[in-house]
Amino acid sequence: MDQDLYLQLSLRGTLKEKAMQLDKHLDSIRLLLEHDKELARQLGFKVQAKNHGDKSRLLKFAHYLGPDNDTSTLLAAYAQNWYYHPLLFWDHSSAMGCNISVDPQEQIYQAFLQATHDHA
Repeated sequence: MDQDLYLQLSLRGTLKEKAMQLDKHLDSIRLLLEHDKELARQLGFKVQAKNHGDKSRLLKFAHYLGPDNDTSTLLAAYAQNWYYHPLLFWDHSSAMGCNISVDPQEQIYQAFLQATHDHA
């Protein structure tokens, strides 16, 4: 018997009941793939709960410790100016010329980002 037809025939009841049955099947598949990473890599599909991304973002947010000291200093130094002139927030040239020490690697990275953004 065709697998698609078999799955359709195995679902019984109202739409809500069918959805619950299918959710149960999908959750079983999800758990199987979580425990067999090699099998999961072979598949053309990924099975995740609908709110998986939300849970992940919430977890990251809960562990966020806030900005580092350099970022806090930069924000405090420019907050008033950005409040009255919000477009200046996007002008990176003023931040590079300020008295706040910026790591040279960070300057290179920022220049790369700006160049990539300008040519995108």
